[in-house]
Amino acid sequence: MLEAALVRVAREVEASFPKRLALAFEAGGHVQPRRRILRTMCLSDRREWRSGDVVEEYGELYGPPDDPGFLHAALGELVKPTRGSILARTGKPKHYVFRFSDPYLRPFLRMKHFQPEQTKLF
Repeated sequence: MLEAALVRVAREVEASFPKRLALAFEAGGHVQPRRRILRTMCLSDRREWRSGDVVEEYGELYGPPDDPGFLHAALGELVKPTRGSILARTGKPKHYVFRFSDPYLRPFLRMKHFQPEQTKLF
């Protein structure tokens, strides 16, 4: 019974991820900063980020932004329930630390949305 209960709970948790990501991702547009931030975080070696870390790693992937203000705003949005509460934020203003709100979100995003580019094995 315990095994069946654990499987059921895992499926329920996984079922919430697509709904939450639908709230987080932009519906359209060229830049899509929230989607790009999540991809940046998925490809990163870190588990927690300051906003400056996100801007730096974002710049390595997409080129340094002229004005990183839009990235700071997008990070703040990803914490809100109206955007799926994808990220959690701790600390004081101007010293926030961000992490994924659920430890399984990052592997889910990697598997479903941000798979690394495949390279030839041979």
